Amino acid sequence: MDNEYLDDTKGYLNEEERLSDAWEMLVYANMLYHRVYVFKNLEAFSKSFHVRDENGNPPSEYWEGLSYESLIDHIKICAAFENYNKAVLLARGYVVHLINQKKNPALAKQQEREPVLISDFRKSNDFVRDEQSGEFYLEGFRDFMTISFAKTLSPEYQKVIGLNEQFLDYLRNMNKERNRLHFYKNYPGAFGLEIFLKALAYAKTYGTKLLKDEIDRIVEIQKTFDNTNE
Repeated sequence: MDNEYLDDTKGYLNEEERLSDAWEMLVYANMLYHRVYVFKNLEAFSKSFHVRDENGNPPSEYWEGLSYESLIDHIKICAAFENYNKAVLLARGYVVHLINQKKNPALAKQQEREPVLISDFRKSNDFVRDEQSGEFYLEGFRDFMTISFAKTLSPEYQKVIGLNEQFLDYLRNMNKERNRLHFYKNYPGAFGLEIFLKALAYAKTYGTKLLKDEIDRIVEIQKTFDNTNE
């Protein structure tokens, strides 16, 4: 490939580039998910609700999981699956960047309710050269911003992505907590401990498997490109 392409839109060139971008996003998502405090320390965190020292205080895992690391965990979980959702869309041939409404009014309107195929987008948008950098970029986007995490959780987008309802509810709740970042207080509230811990265990297991399976799936497809190029 003789031309230099902007990293933000290089993935729209062809399937091989799309899969490369998706793989990078998934590896990053997998790294974040494995760094979630309550997932890494789930056994100790679960026991911390029933353990007290001689002064009646719970162990550090209790405070870390419920308070100190709580918001950071929400951010990591949301960031991980925002990347996962967009990687899946991209790998399956859908646009993940926001479409410019002035240049593509019909496609921008469609994107509000459902995913837009890259093949449809490319019919009216092409790669053009930036005069200053000399790089080629795909025109027709809105400042190279991507669709929101909330959008990827909507029903029409999930027809492509395919997360199950239980995990979707978990992610929607995490996103609400993450969005309190600018006015955050720890609201432990009243919750059923058993339900709470089961939800954590489920999210850890299900989310981890999803990430691994999608990475493995893409790697297998990439091998076909490697064999073709030999």
